[in-house]
Amino acid sequence: MTYEEQVLEFIKQTIKNTEWENKVFLVGGAVRDQVMGKPPKDLDFIVDGDISSGIDFSIWLSKKWNIFKDGSNPVIFPDYGTAKLLYDNIDIEFVSPRKEKDKRKKT
Repeated sequence: MTYEEQVLEFIKQTIKNTEWENKVFLVGGAVRDQVMGKPPKDLDFIVDGDISSGIDFSIWLSKKWNIFKDGSNPVIFPDYGTAKLLYDNIDIEFVSPRKEKDKRKKT
């Protein structure tokens, strides 16, 4: 088991029997890697809820793991409802569900 897979398992165990269980889903390249039978290289999650759910979860998780540092871990991107948590040299990103609009001018 790779270290990223161990961290993924740690997240699963941390949220078990909490308000976050069944609301945090692995997405992106890690899912592709798993489907292809490869170990994940990074961990990205979508957190079911409102626009701040990804941020709220990253703060909760960092406090639960005792790695919270106000202003730096997690790094918060409020305009996008995202957060990046650094855990033992692994970037873990969290996002809330959102609609995105194509801002390109249609011709």
